[in-house]
Amino acid sequence: MVRHIGRILLGFAAAVCATTIIVMTILNSIFGAEFVYGSNGAWGFLVVAMVVAALALPWAMVVVLAEAYALKRWYFFALAGGVTALLNPFGYSGSVPLKLELLVVGLLGGTVYWAVAGRFSGTWRARLLSAT
Repeated sequence: MVRHIGRILLGFAAAVCATTIIVMTILNSIFGAEFVYGSNGAWGFLVVAMVVAALALPWAMVVVLAEAYALKRWYFFALAGGVTALLNPFGYSGSVPLKLELLVVGLLGGTVYWAVAGRFSGTWRARLLSAT
């Protein structure tokens, strides 16, 4: 069980890193490297990672749902990631290109999560039942 929870946390961390890299690349192409990275490149990465990590609560609901019903399909996690990204609590202009970029980044994050942890959703129950 501890191993499974560790896998879930690792999957979330991997999804946050992957989506942060994509968001940084998009911001770099729009505003330029000086705006994104400034004098300290780590700061920009950290800020974007914190914004992405702020979506932990909606994503936790997705994980609980997937674990409860043993949902293991990659497209479930990809679509859930896209919807979660559109729930960004840090308001945006609402432009269609930005919403599309958020959707694509969320799809990527959900797919990365599935690759690390989502494939094993609900498997803890079978192990728990076989141990008794």
